[in-house]
Amino acid sequence: MNDLISVIIPVYNRETYLRECVDSVFAQSHKNLQIILIDDGSTDRTPQICAELAAEDPRIVHLTGQHGGVSAARNLGLEASTGTYVFFVDSDDTIHPLLLETLAKAMSEGNAAMGGTRIITIPDAKWAAWPELVRRSPGPGETSLHSHEDTVHALFHFQSPFGVIGGVMMRRDLIGQTRFRTDLFIGEDYYFIYENLIKGANSIFLQQKWYYCRLHKGNSSGSYTYAVFWTRFLRRKLVWESEEALGRPENANVEKRSVLMAYLTCVEKNQMSKADRKKMCAVMKQHRKAILPALNFPRKVRFYMTVYLPFTHRIYCKVVSVFK
Repeated sequence: MNDLISVIIPVYNRETYLRECVDSVFAQSHKNLQIILIDDGSTDRTPQICAELAAEDPRIVHLTGQHGGVSAARNLGLEASTGTYVFFVDSDDTIHPLLLETLAKAMSEGNAAMGGTRIITIPDAKWAAWPELVRRSPGPGETSLHSHEDTVHALFHFQSPFGVIGGVMMRRDLIGQTRFRTDLFIGEDYYFIYENLIKGANSIFLQQKWYYCRLHKGNSSGSYTYAVFWTRFLRRKLVWESEEALGRPENANVEKRSVLMAYLTCVEKNQMSKADRKKMCAVMKQHRKAILPALNFPRKVRFYMTVYLPFTHRIYCKVVSVFK
């Protein structure tokens, strides 16, 4: 199996990490690659590094655009992709040298349109350890084939490798004209995966954790502002509405419960202004009738206390923390 694989890497101000990421793609046992670097309007040395990498290897396609966010960058990459398969890597992460070959071969043999590996998250301070993790997992990779129905079930029960786009491979003909939503900046990858999965795709799960995700201060998912809450809420609302339309209310309820957890996390982080907290509460009140039936009694109590009595709840939390 030597089909062309398009590797899409969106890049924004990653001068410190980019070369290490691309080197891990260069090191792949599968060599028939189109490596697409999309510079999303970087202001550091990232454009220069992209140009240097493109000069080193003719398989690299270097695209540039105005700063429009990771979804817009990935969409540019999809437009340029010509491979039978498309694989996604974030520019601060790395991958195991057998990953692309293992996924593509298993997908081809199993007639599956999606495949993914599990992720190891490594704090920046411990990042030097990732080459040792590679050495401890020499291969071959163990894969399993899953029907469309099983894949959907696994996704909503947190048993699949499809929670984020890093480490996910898809057939280009499955994706078609589907694109990442630019109005989402957290969860946009999950929703893109979901939109393609519900087209009826079978999938491959790679059991080894062969995608190495670097955790550092620049990760956008570590923020808890109102804008972050809204994009997390919207992603879940889109999915629960879709699952209800497809006649899968239990999956929709999973998303509704997840909305409450996302809301409570933002409440506990307390990084919003008073005005933004009111806006967040207003969103939850607006969707109360949809969310509440999915919650058990203790969660309903949390909902009412934090949405309708937020000041009282904050006092309660402070009192509890004193006596812990």
